[in-house]
Amino acid sequence: MQVMVTRACDKACFGCTQGSNLGGKPVFMSPDQFEEALLSLKGYFGVIAPFGGNPAMHPQFPELCRLMRKHVPYAQRGLWCNHPLGHGALMRETFNSAVSNINVHLDQEAQAEFERDWPENTRLLGTDTDSRHSPPFVAMRDVIADESERWDLISNCDVNQRWSALIGVFRGELRGYFCELAYAQSALHQHEPDYPDTGLPITPGWWDQGMDAFSSQARKHCHDCGIPLRGHGELAIGGQSEQVSETHASAFHPKRRDRAVELVQLRTQLGSPLDVATNYIENATHVAEAPAAAPPVDLDCNPHTEPGVAGLIRTTRRELARIIELLPPNARLLEIGTDSGGTASRIADARPDVQITCLDIFAGWPHRSIAHSPSNWRTNQRPNMHLWVGDVASYAAQCGVLFDVVLIDGDHTEAGVARDLVTAPELLTPTGLLLAHDYADPGWPGVRAAVDRFCEQASQSHDHILGGWRVEECCWSLAVLRRCPGHSTTDVTLT
Repeated sequence: MQVMVTRACDKACFGCTQGSNLGGKPVFMSPDQFEEALLSLKGYFGVIAPFGGNPAMHPQFPELCRLMRKHVPYAQRGLWCNHPLGHGALMRETFNSAVSNINVHLDQEAQAEFERDWPENTRLLGTDTDSRHSPPFVAMRDVIADESERWDLISNCDVNQRWSALIGVFRGELRGYFCELAYAQSALHQHEPDYPDTGLPITPGWWDQGMDAFSSQARKHCHDCGIPLRGHGELAIGGQSEQVSETHASAFHPKRRDRAVELVQLRTQLGSPLDVATNYIENATHVAEAPAAAPPVDLDCNPHTEPGVAGLIRTTRRELARIIELLPPNARLLEIGTDSGGTASRIADARPDVQITCLDIFAGWPHRSIAHSPSNWRTNQRPNMHLWVGDVASYAAQCGVLFDVVLIDGDHTEAGVARDLVTAPELLTPTGLLLAHDYADPGWPGVRAAVDRFCEQASQSHDHILGGWRVEECCWSLAVLRRCPGHSTTDVTLT
């Protein structure tokens, strides 16, 4: 059982499961909370160990050691640590080296201190070999659409089969988790107000319940985890870049600001899989094929993240530039399907003269990724952005203005796009434009099918609103629709 006392660490290992490679202010478990955690483990059958980060960085580490000696039998007293930081003798007094995990990660100073002050600890790891960490924050749900396939991978997860449960602090309260990655995700996102609290309250015997007590954790965190994918990953110390997927991208900011981060959108970006993800020492010399170099992520042509924007910006830079070009001075833009508001925020920054109304139903929240939450939209909100939670039909029923441009980027099914296309033209000025995002993306065939059918029907219609639409151009996957000449809309009014 790991007791997570802090994620603070003197290292910044690539692919750290606990996010000790990321920025932000780390939390320290208080001695009172630590004692409460130990008391809840009375009768526990296995090793109990302070965990991090580096537990030695806890400002009250000597007090934590005293509580370990008071409440945990010596045979069960373990420690997960990479550097003693002057506490080597205290560690020798407190912990059983036979059940501790000490990985110095090629740090000769840490090795020398451990060898000097804790000579019984002859199982030092990482003295001459780096570790390889499979990327934990590449969510399976972001790269595998088939839920049954994900469950098959989860059933053979290396962490679940070989590693530990954990007690940690979530929003100031002690919580229990069946897996250290479940806690790591919760800790990473705990400052997002809509993120769910899946941890179990720490009461005596909480750990002795069946898996049904932890089912909500498995349903969320396992699908948001990358460990079952066994991605090739990076060397902990000698790595080149981090990997993260959309689910965690908004909260993933390396504490070393010059560190490269690759946004994973395809499983093939993870490279040749490891045999066992948790064999991190053996994996350092893994002879399998290294990850194929991911095609360079051209931010002009790919969804991307940017500093100052929470979540993924789904429109490419080319598409953004074209949308901005198409907006007349002092325009009104309606965005159907705002998601986290990333696209709207970038348009708002570039064109403060434009008033942007953003629509989304936030379907499936809170079970979808935090990247899709209303809280992320609020983070990205600019003074000229306004949110309507609901569909376009409900908005049109009360709307009192016309828009110069309507961007359709909501429900990507054929039926969903078709519904939006029925209403959107009613909300346009006589010379207004319709934009359909992902029209030319083969991954969303329903968008093209709905737009093409709409244009075909419009060409045969004499309706002054719906008649005469055509796709005039495509910018990457963005279709620009204009009314055909001869279809006047000067008599359009809203009722």
